[in-house]
Amino acid sequence: MRVQRYLGRTNQEVVNKVKDGLGDDAIIISTRKIRQKGLKGLFTKPLIEIVAAADRSDQTSKKHIDRVEPMGISVNRDLPAPYDNFFERLVEKEVQKDIALDLIRQSQLNSQLQAKREPLTLLRATIDSYIGRPHPIPVDLDRQIRVLFIGPTGVGKTTTLAKLAAKYSIVHGYDVGLVTADTYRIGAANQLEIYSNILDIPLEIIYSPREIIEPLERFQDKDIIFIDTAGKSIKDEDQPEEISTLLQLSEANEIFLCISASTSYQACNNIIKSYDFIEEYKIIYTKADEVTSYGNILNCCYLSRRPISYMTTGQSVPDDIIVLEPSIIRDDLLVL
Repeated sequence: MRVQRYLGRTNQEVVNKVKDGLGDDAIIISTRKIRQKGLKGLFTKPLIEIVAAADRSDQTSKKHIDRVEPMGISVNRDLPAPYDNFFERLVEKEVQKDIALDLIRQSQLNSQLQAKREPLTLLRATIDSYIGRPHPIPVDLDRQIRVLFIGPTGVGKTTTLAKLAAKYSIVHGYDVGLVTADTYRIGAANQLEIYSNILDIPLEIIYSPREIIEPLERFQDKDIIFIDTAGKSIKDEDQPEEISTLLQLSEANEIFLCISASTSYQACNNIIKSYDFIEEYKIIYTKADEVTSYGNILNCCYLSRRPISYMTTGQSVPDDIIVLEPSIIRDDLLVL
């Protein structure tokens, strides 16, 4: 996937630049208005910036696209058919109105690039571009993988960890070790210990982040080490320091933030902000079986601009976890 930014004074001018640079099959990912720096910027119209992408077989795809704010579209919509129907459908599926409008506007801009494509096809492609490709744990390992799970309390981190540990141990045949730092919640370590016994996977319990060193040394021959952390309130002032210490000492090379699919839009926004101190992580959406639509998953994808990875669909270990392909969300939102 080749990703480029283009600037111009009008939408049409920038769209023409996108066509010239990436071709007619390009997809517009986001647009925004930006002011020029200095005093000149105060007295001139803002420029239009468009971020667009096109598949290129000789290009390496990016893990995720830098966050670009939407243009700041008013909720007072004036949409032609069938886009107005699509807007109603998205809102009915619990997509935030501003996000639904931004997706529609991006699709309308893409229609200027790809006039022969149907509005539904354009909207599907726009949603896919916002969600991005999933980034699960690789199956073909060439080094030890250390996987750290983070997230607020009650989202199902421990069960999710157990599902992945079982898959990589039983299905893929890797030698797996478990470490839990979740000694705050009553019964958390016992829960993982039960999974450890059933799966015949060794478990180490630590009571502070700095205790992680010895378990890692004992697990140095393992293919994958899954590390559970305590679920805490986003208001917990000690959380950033504890997780940062654990990240540094564990040298985790895979970090997954677990967010419940039933989390409200505002709560999702607060959770994402509370983990801003972590430079790179991927998101697992849990408890998808407890919601009637995936609109809020799209909202969270839009807010975070972080790669997706998995979605859990029930309590069964290891069955109820899948790689979260964009089509899963997109089809739920658009299929009537």
